[in-house]
Amino acid sequence: MPVPVLPNITAGEATTIASAVDAALGIIHIPENTQDTDSPTLFTREIQQRYHLMQLLAGASQGKVVANDNPMALAVAAYPVEYKIGATYYSFTGNINFACTASQTNYLYLLKLTDFCHERG
Repeated sequence: MPVPVLPNITAGEATTIASAVDAALGIIHIPENTQDTDSPTLFTREIQQRYHLMQLLAGASQGKVVANDNPMALAVAAYPVEYKIGATYYSFTGNINFACTASQTNYLYLLKLTDFCHERG
C-alpha cells in the first residue's frame, strides 16, 4: 500500500496562520520571525508545540495494538487505555509482550473507543 503524501501549505498560507490558534487542535502556531532572543525563545515555542502535538497523539494511541519488537516472536504489544462502560471507569496499563500460541486460535479483543465515552477530566 503506498504511503499518502500530505500537501504542504504555501508560504502565504503559513504567514496567514502564524501566531493563530489552530481551530481544530487548539495548537498555537509559532509566530513568523520568532528568534532565539525572543521570550519565549524559538526553541521553547517549538518544544511547547511538539509537546502539545504529542499529547494529542498519545490520546489517539490509547489501546493501540502493535507487533512486538521481535518479528520472530509470537507476541503483540498494546498501549495503555482508559475507557468507560456505563458509569464505571476502567483502565489498562498496557503490555509489551502478549504471547500468542503457535498453531492455535488466539483471540484479541479490541475496543471501539467511540463506543465508550471518555469523559474524564
